[in-house]
Amino acid sequence: MLRSFFYIIAFIFVVPLSAQTNYFVNPAGNDANSGTLNQPWQTIQHAANTVAPGSIVNIMAGTYNEKVSINVSGTFQNKIVFQNYIGQQVILDGTNIAGNAMIEIVNQNNITIRGLEIRNNIQNDAQGILIEGTSQNITIVSNLIHDIHFSANPNDPATTNTNSQPLIVYGTDGLTEIGGLIIDSNEIRNCRTGYSEALALNGNVYGFNVRFNKVHDISNIGIDLIGHEGTCPNASFDVARFGNIQWNEVWNCVSAYATSAGIYVDGGSNLIIENNRVYQNGWGIEVGCENIGQETNYITVRNNLIYNNFDSGISIGGFDYPGGSGKVNYARVNNNTLINNVTGQTGNGEINVYYNENVTIINNLVYGTSTNLMLSNSIGSALMMIDYNLFYTPNATEEFLWFGGSHIGLAAWQTQTVFDANSYNTNPLLANVNTFDIHIAANSPAVDAGLPTYLAAVTEVDWDTMTRVQNSRVDIGADEYGTAIGIEEQLAYQLTVMVDQSTQVVVVNFPEVLNENETIEVYNASGQILAKVLVAAGSQRASISTQGYAAGVYLLQLRGKQTKQGRFILSR
Repeated sequence: MLRSFFYIIAFIFVVPLSAQTNYFVNPAGNDANSGTLNQPWQTIQHAANTVAPGSIVNIMAGTYNEKVSINVSGTFQNKIVFQNYIGQQVILDGTNIAGNAMIEIVNQNNITIRGLEIRNNIQNDAQGILIEGTSQNITIVSNLIHDIHFSANPNDPATTNTNSQPLIVYGTDGLTEIGGLIIDSNEIRNCRTGYSEALALNGNVYGFNVRFNKVHDISNIGIDLIGHEGTCPNASFDVARFGNIQWNEVWNCVSAYATSAGIYVDGGSNLIIENNRVYQNGWGIEVGCENIGQETNYITVRNNLIYNNFDSGISIGGFDYPGGSGKVNYARVNNNTLINNVTGQTGNGEINVYYNENVTIINNLVYGTSTNLMLSNSIGSALMMIDYNLFYTPNATEEFLWFGGSHIGLAAWQTQTVFDANSYNTNPLLANVNTFDIHIAANSPAVDAGLPTYLAAVTEVDWDTMTRVQNSRVDIGADEYGTAIGIEEQLAYQLTVMVDQSTQVVVVNFPEVLNENETIEVYNASGQILAKVLVAAGSQRASISTQGYAAGVYLLQLRGKQTKQGRFILSR
């Protein structure tokens, strides 16, 4: 029986209960104005110095050559929102502007940054968005961050002292964490980060959701969850913990000078990494612990699609334990689909294992084409469970490398070790391996072949947002066979959904103003349509009552010339 030690966190957006005040910023305005639509301010910084809780700062189209420090706070029910005015492109350009961060939020609370393009901060230690100190309930949504470079010269070599950080969160207080953090539907691209990362949470950060983001073309790691670096002076709290990293798309995060992963956990704790698409990076998803004497613990990696990475699709454990690194303790790797990783022929397996304790690797579908090495290990481990996986390579017999010993074929691996006694080596009959369409049909050997006692988490869904266990037994891999609702690309989600659990209302924000009447459809996790709501042309938001809905996961589709999707969770 598997231990039930993993935590689920529901993150709730609260609809403000009092009136909001709209202010306007326009490059042609004047900071001596009143901030109305007809008398707008000129600078974002003026708004960031003066507005009160419940304010919405609407930034009108233009390029703003300024770096902004947010010096005001909202309240829990009345956030302060800085956003692009409806349908308009707002650019913050850092060219020749002093200061490290384009937007910094230090010890401020209840702030939303939405719909901005942030670019051209080029200097050592350049930052796109910085969140630091004790900041609470910060939401970063639907922003584009690019060209944040450590040097103006693309040929400058990276060293441990050359860094840039497009989106960085530092929990630096010894007692009060950065909490209630939402990083949602942003795009971070084309950044030379040196030895840093595109999106990182470091130190005393507790309770967060990093979801629906696109992170790509980065010169090092894509998404990083960090602990034990001394960011927080209290070692007990110096860990990014209790968070979800879900529905992100991460690609082309490759370093020529360091080990780079699409998604990396280095010292984090109590994290769920699920339903992400991770491809063409150095490593796919890596769970490790760099600091000697420390550990990464209680990590779940599930329902991800991982393919075409230079090295292993999944790597877990301390790479040089005990003298050169920490270790990984209590982690679960389940129901992932891995295809054609180790394209660099590095000698590692599709799944690579370093030193760990109490790790479970079950229900994974591994389809090797660049390598026939399914699983590799070079450092010890303790109390591992590896079983109910499906391994297949069309080009050669599967190989398993363990402590330097090679086991050719699943049967040899099963008889010569204690692992994979109930696993399979057969073609999983994926819909289309070449296009990474991982759907399985009724005749796939992956159907109902997972761990018989597997219990899915309440909010856990497969690649199509379907309930994870459709029959009495879970399928192997990221796809659960059943009737999907027609979403082939989950990462097309473009709707931001705010939930007020007390009033049973969801507020849906569209990425741009609607040019014509459209319809929102509401589905439950089984694909049943529950409601259709007409939204009038000219709208950028809509409210939908969920009265009578049970707790669970729900899908939204905005039907018009182009379908857009969103998702929300009710926790009655």
